[in-house]
Amino acid sequence: MAAVQIEPVKPTPPEPPASEPALVLSPTPVPMADPKGRTWRSLLAFAAVTAVLLVAATWTIVRRDASPVFHSPTMFTIPAPEGFAFQPSGPRQAFAISPEGSRLAFTAMADDGQFRLWIRDLASLEPREVPAARGAFTVFWSPGGDALYFGVDRSLRRISADAGSSYQIISDLPRRVPPLGTWIAPDRILFSYRQLTAVVPAAGGRATTLEDTYLWPQALPDGQHLLYLYYDKRIERFRLRVGRFGEPKAAKEILETDSRVTWVASTEKPGSGYLLYVRAGSLLAQPFDVDGLRVTGDAIPLAGNMHVFQPTAAADFSVSNNGVLVYQPLRKNSRVVWLDRSGREMQQVGPDNLSVVYVRASPDGRKIAASVHTPEKGGSEIWVYDTQSKVNRVLVSGPGINDKPIWSPNGTRLLYSHALGRGPSLYVRGLMEQDREEALPSTDFQLASDWSRDGRLVLFNSENVIDGDVGVLDLKTRKLTWILNSPAHETSAMFSPDGKRVAFVSNNSGRLEAYVQDFEPGETPRLTGERMLISTGGAQFLRWRGDGKEICYLGADGVVYAVPVMAGPQFRAGAPVPLFRIPVASRTVLPTAFGFDVSADGSRFLVPTVRDSQTSHLVVVQGWESLLKRK
Repeated sequence: MAAVQIEPVKPTPPEPPASEPALVLSPTPVPMADPKGRTWRSLLAFAAVTAVLLVAATWTIVRRDASPVFHSPTMFTIPAPEGFAFQPSGPRQAFAISPEGSRLAFTAMADDGQFRLWIRDLASLEPREVPAARGAFTVFWSPGGDALYFGVDRSLRRISADAGSSYQIISDLPRRVPPLGTWIAPDRILFSYRQLTAVVPAAGGRATTLEDTYLWPQALPDGQHLLYLYYDKRIERFRLRVGRFGEPKAAKEILETDSRVTWVASTEKPGSGYLLYVRAGSLLAQPFDVDGLRVTGDAIPLAGNMHVFQPTAAADFSVSNNGVLVYQPLRKNSRVVWLDRSGREMQQVGPDNLSVVYVRASPDGRKIAASVHTPEKGGSEIWVYDTQSKVNRVLVSGPGINDKPIWSPNGTRLLYSHALGRGPSLYVRGLMEQDREEALPSTDFQLASDWSRDGRLVLFNSENVIDGDVGVLDLKTRKLTWILNSPAHETSAMFSPDGKRVAFVSNNSGRLEAYVQDFEPGETPRLTGERMLISTGGAQFLRWRGDGKEICYLGADGVVYAVPVMAGPQFRAGAPVPLFRIPVASRTVLPTAFGFDVSADGSRFLVPTVRDSQTSHLVVVQGWESLLKRK
């Protein structure tokens, strides 16, 4: 198969782009992949036609504007806008510096759990919000920096660099927009993420799906090759590959990495360049010969305390063509506390200086389970803290993301989700040292949600951002049953203490709200009857109190509400009562879903929180390459 042809890019001196128009040929559309991930047959004819087209095209991958090159380092920080917080990348790219290094596009989360998009001119003191991009999940610039592309759910959109009031829909995809695109032709963008690889017209049009996978792709300036990742199950690590588009079997392996990898040309040594990536919590720069396609020196650390989301290899850094590096250090200022119903702190539980957003108390309240991120290990561990003995220990260690611990009814085991190079699956293990984890029947994506009082059933969510469904796993029969499976996003499901109802969050009305519906736990568990709306003004997450008398939820305004309920033969719910606010800074320390707990009598709330809400920031280094001389 012919290879992709990309016109070489010379980093210096600046020169105008080629004036010859590129050939444009509309390939035969390929049926879209099914949203639930069913496999389609390989479309070799399309790949061949596309490759031939790209070989014929001559074009410029990066607009070579005259922009300053920084030869001495200048470092400063950019805080999140007031009332917002930065969240580390999970399945997305949270921020991006423009190719010429003058503008930074970033997402920040508001109280309602939704992202907003901002653009900060580095010569300015204040960022500008882009109202047209509300809900932006992932962002990246066009090669020339004249347009910004962003994803909202399944929709790929584009706005001009001046952040106008309108946007253009480029394409609607069968799954959430992948975190990064690379131009493989003047008018074609390649995306690849999990079960979706697609080529999208840069000016807008129907996406064309492909069978080959190129995770975190980047086109190199030689006109021939792509850098991309693949996950090697044998070593449980990602590998960086370089190869020609359409020829994955001939790709060359370059190195092992914890994160995505970006190549950038040197501003100090013309003709050379570096690979930037994260390993063991450190941001590294490694010399790379882009002509010989090989590393030429040792990796040199640039920054520490870096977050990597292991299942996707996402990492929080971005680099321009002229020596501007932006990165986000991981916040390690979380702690777990008991709050009263007014939000006043009663007691701290466990150590300080953690990275944690999810906690659960055991049924007797004596032990606390939490998912704690450790950047050196590149993953999250499940810790168990005994409030009486004051002993804290790691129950489930890495690699990967271990998250959403749920206590068994008798408090002797934990259900949790484990993700390593793919979506999470369900596991269970006891608290004793000799106990071993047990894998449960799995689907593509499972986040543990609740465990029934009789110990028979567990609830799980199939997604925590969009398109979520709710399933039930019978631990006796090992049977999986979907009880909420609709076009709406449904999540945060919990059994009532008597097992007769299920509370959950759904956006069926167009906004996330909390509902309750009757539940029949028969041979094939199912929801019955009408669902009852119990929230007002939006809901993000909920807990059903152990004594069954209240359902507590986190509202769209960041306030915890308590809904009094009567769970007799006829379910009844009162009006939500506001209790206290959980700052958005406490909910964005990690990219995984936030979760608090409530005591059985409702008098106390177990909450991950941060001491200083003003520590969410990005670090900008102009002239980052000069830092290498100091190592």
